[in-house]
Amino acid sequence: MSGDTSMTEQMESCGSLGIDYALFYADGTFNMGFKEAAKHAELFSAKHNMLMCLKLGVSYPSHFKK
Repeated sequence: MSGDTSMTEQMESCGSLGIDYALFYADGTFNMGFKEAAKHAELFSAKHNMLMCLKLGVSYPSHFKK
Protein backbone atom coordinates (compact mmCIF):
# COMPACT_ATOMS: atom_id res chain seq x y z
CA MET A 1 0.00 0.00 0.00
CA SER A 2 1.30 3.42 -0.83
CA GLY A 3 1.12 6.28 1.59
CA ASP A 4 0.45 9.84 0.59
CA THR A 5 3.86 10.05 -1.00
CA SER A 6 5.34 10.96 -4.30
CA MET A 7 7.79 8.83 -6.27
CA THR A 8 10.73 7.39 -4.34
CA GLU A 9 13.81 5.49 -5.54
CA GLN A 10 12.52 2.31 -3.88
CA MET A 11 9.33 2.36 -5.94
CA GLU A 12 11.28 1.86 -9.15
CA SER A 13 12.15 -1.71 -8.09
CA CYS A 14 8.64 -2.72 -6.94
CA GLY A 15 7.74 -4.27 -10.29
CA SER A 16 10.07 -7.19 -9.62
CA LEU A 17 8.42 -8.09 -6.29
CA GLY A 18 5.40 -9.94 -7.71
CA ILE A 19 2.83 -7.79 -5.89
CA ASP A 20 -0.75 -9.11 -5.99
CA TYR A 21 -2.62 -6.06 -4.66
CA ALA A 22 -1.49 -2.43 -4.65
CA LEU A 23 -3.56 0.26 -2.93
CA PHE A 24 -2.88 3.88 -3.80
CA TYR A 25 -4.08 6.88 -1.82
CA ALA A 26 -5.07 9.45 -4.42
CA ASP A 27 -7.33 12.45 -4.21
CA GLY A 28 -5.13 15.14 -5.74
CA THR A 29 -5.44 17.35 -2.68
CA PHE A 30 -3.69 15.85 0.33
CA ASN A 31 -2.33 12.79 -1.49
CA MET A 32 -0.84 12.10 -4.91
CA GLY A 33 -3.00 12.87 -7.93
CA PHE A 34 -4.61 10.28 -10.18
CA LYS A 35 -2.02 10.62 -12.96
CA GLU A 36 0.81 10.04 -10.50
CA ALA A 37 -1.05 7.06 -9.00
CA ALA A 38 -1.38 5.59 -12.52
CA LYS A 39 2.40 5.95 -13.00
CA HIS A 40 2.95 4.16 -9.69
CA ALA A 41 0.59 1.38 -10.79
CA GLU A 42 2.66 0.87 -13.93
CA LEU A 43 5.86 0.64 -11.88
CA PHE A 44 4.38 -1.74 -9.32
CA SER A 45 3.03 -4.13 -11.99
CA ALA A 46 0.58 -5.54 -9.44
CA LYS A 47 -2.13 -7.96 -10.51
CA HIS A 48 -4.75 -5.64 -8.97
CA ASN A 49 -4.55 -1.86 -8.43
CA MET A 50 -7.00 0.00 -6.22
CA LEU A 51 -7.48 3.67 -5.43
CA MET A 52 -8.37 4.92 -1.97
CA CYS A 53 -9.46 8.39 -0.74
CA LEU A 54 -11.41 9.12 -3.90
CA LYS A 55 -13.37 12.18 -4.96
CA LEU A 56 -16.89 11.50 -6.15
CA GLY A 57 -17.75 12.32 -9.75
CA VAL A 58 -14.18 12.09 -11.05
CA SER A 59 -13.07 10.04 -14.06
CA TYR A 60 -10.28 7.69 -13.00
CA PRO A 61 -7.24 6.55 -15.04
CA SER A 62 -7.70 3.39 -17.09
CA HIS A 63 -5.24 1.45 -14.90
CA PHE A 64 -7.92 1.44 -12.20
CA LYS A 65 -10.97 0.55 -14.31
CA LYS A 66 -10.31 -3.15 -14.96
